[in-house]
Amino acid sequence: MALPFERQRFDAVVMALVIFFVPDPAQGVAEMVRVVRPGGLVAPYAWDLLEGGFPFDPIWQEIRAAGSTPLLPPNPRTGGLGALGDLWRGAGLERVETRQIVVEHTFASFEHYWATSTITGGVRPPLAAMAVEERERPKARVRARLPTDAMGRLTARARANAIKALVPS
Repeated sequence: MALPFERQRFDAVVMALVIFFVPDPAQGVAEMVRVVRPGGLVAPYAWDLLEGGFPFDPIWQEIRAAGSTPLLPPNPRTGGLGALGDLWRGAGLERVETRQIVVEHTFASFEHYWATSTITGGVRPPLAAMAVEERERPKARVRARLPTDAMGRLTARARANAIKALVPS
């Protein structure tokens, strides 16, 4: 909200997977713009949390189906392409370009995927609040949704939205 740098200090500022945690996204973008020189680049990327792009979305869907709610960051909408575009244009940035980034991660097994994915802040509390037998249902449903290959490996896909723009000269 108040970057500890003087005006026009940097040629570029990048925000990786954070914009939805910023309490006032417009103010956060304004701060990024403030510290970038004219003609410099301002670029974030963020998981598409509300449109199924989050890496743990299959788990979130099953947590919701079980009647619980995964924890979301304060501004989950800001990860959407439209919201990012609105923020960047609203900050007076020029030559705004957006794109989606699709990533894949292969896990040695479903159990590896589950263990890695359920230690995070947004997934862990709602699962921990369930009784052990309740927790097994979403896990089984996620396992059924995510196929493994002949060697038992699971490849998970996620999608982030990226935007870049220039500070006016």
